[in-house]
Amino acid sequence: MSRRNKKRIALLKAEWGKPKKETFNYNLIEEYFSLKPSGASPYQLKDRAVEDLDFFNFFEFIDRTNSAIGQQYLFYKLRQLNNTPANLQRLEERVQHYNCLLYTSDAADEEDSV
Repeated sequence: MSRRNKKRIALLKAEWGKPKKETFNYNLIEEYFSLKPSGASPYQLKDRAVEDLDFFNFFEFIDRTNSAIGQQYLFYKLRQLNNTPANLQRLEERVQHYNCLLYTSDAADEEDSV
């Protein structure tokens, strides 16, 4: 693994699960949600509900993305209510997959340092 990739991985691990310190530009974050058709789900969290639920504070609390695109997609997924058991299971499988990759990377780094 290159030195650059090792630094990136180390930074990701150090920041993993910690709240962001940056400001949130909701004009940009909402853009993907605003432009993308509702798709398969006819259910959306409407603007009134977003205000009532203090959605933006919730979003800032759970947002741990590392890119603007990831941030926009997370916002979109939270506003598009398409949470069938099958979709949630698929999402959980993806989370487990990436967690597994993270821990596999940890083990490989430990072996490299020995």
